[in-house]
Amino acid sequence: MKTWILGMTALTSWAIAGCSSSSGAPATGTPGTGDTDGSTTAAEAGAVSDASSSGDGSACTTGTIYARLGGHAGIRGAVNAIVKQELLDPDIQTYFFNQVAMPIPAGHPSADQIEQCFTDLVAATVGGPGESYPPDGGVTDDGGTFMCRADMTQIHAPLLISGGTFDKFVMIAGQVLTTAMVCPDDISALAGALDGEKTAIVSPQYADAGDQPFPGTTTTTDGGASDGAIEQ
Repeated sequence: MKTWILGMTALTSWAIAGCSSSSGAPATGTPGTGDTDGSTTAAEAGAVSDASSSGDGSACTTGTIYARLGGHAGIRGAVNAIVKQELLDPDIQTYFFNQVAMPIPAGHPSADQIEQCFTDLVAATVGGPGESYPPDGGVTDDGGTFMCRADMTQIHAPLLISGGTFDKFVMIAGQVLTTAMVCPDDISALAGALDGEKTAIVSPQYADAGDQPFPGTTTTTDGGASDGAIEQ
């Protein structure tokens, strides 16, 4: 379960995976969806609620975590709701610069593709029947096909993510799942898995820094990748 990530990264999260938009303005709402206030729609709220029918705790030990999350559709609803809530944060917004560019730079995923990749990652990590990550053939939307990536360090290193930004991302995701009445033990398991990836996601030079917008206080990683060398 340690590879459960990101990106919610968006993911990403990948939350996180972008290059600065041409205007330099931070994203508002979910990039590529047309939403501007970051609010969760009624349909998405229903999907997240469907991710758990055990708000009273009575069914939190019934079935698998995949089933309790509502299967693939329930996980996708939760991912969508989490991304929207993450994007209300002005610092986290800044990591989605590729997704707000018009057009999206070649080789970079759309917001929908990031959410599809993250859904597949979570579904596979919790042992969903027939689920795999990276998914064979990648993920496809109106913009084409994107091949999801598995190396968490490679994906996130150019984003210069701080320890504080990571912690805030996890906290927001947990709040969304709590509001959706997902089983507390399942939230703890998912948060613990994500926390297990912290060293792969957070840039070492920013491990002890608070939350901050991209690109932190420097434009170069220890490995020499400039802030323009974005993997996602």
